[in-house]
Amino acid sequence: MLSINGLILTGGKSSRLGQEKAFINYHGKPQVMYLYDLLQSLGLDVFISCNPDQVTSFQRTDRLLIDKREFIGPIGGIFTAMSAQPDRDWLVVACDMPMISKKTLQHLLDHDEGQRIITYKSKEKAFPEVLLTIYKKEIFPAIRQAVENENYSLQRLLKEVETRFIAPEDEITLVNVNTAEDLAKINRLIKGK
Repeated sequence: MLSINGLILTGGKSSRLGQEKAFINYHGKPQVMYLYDLLQSLGLDVFISCNPDQVTSFQRTDRLLIDKREFIGPIGGIFTAMSAQPDRDWLVVACDMPMISKKTLQHLLDHDEGQRIITYKSKEKAFPEVLLTIYKKEIFPAIRQAVENENYSLQRLLKEVETRFIAPEDEITLVNVNTAEDLAKINRLIKGK
């Protein structure tokens, strides 16, 4: 077993989309299970971050990490995971990224050269991708301090901590589904493959 865990973030409200992103079926199973299987296939111990209202939606509650601080954004799920296992690094994946593949995750792991954060930076986006990222255990104090100070920006954290930015092998892997329009586009793309 590697010294890195997998964490799937599902705790958002999905208010723009109007349905739980974690349970959308893109690949023959709910997205959360697709991501779970991908991370597990890499030898990672996998956990699912969720808010308290979502607990009954999941079959495997032994793998759930329930947000200690609700609705503060993705940093809340990362904070909860690092609080639960502060001696582990975390490969964090958002449940709203349906084009992630095993190759996408392995590419990230292969570029770990000791930096505290390893993440993708697309040429097409203004900001790095904070939700498909390796967060090392050494940054837990910075995350805890950010949460205590109510500064929930992961983009800010990337600027303050030694971060390695890598280019994705395929830009499509970084696409998020946040609206009904995004969902329709992704479904057309997947059916076209």
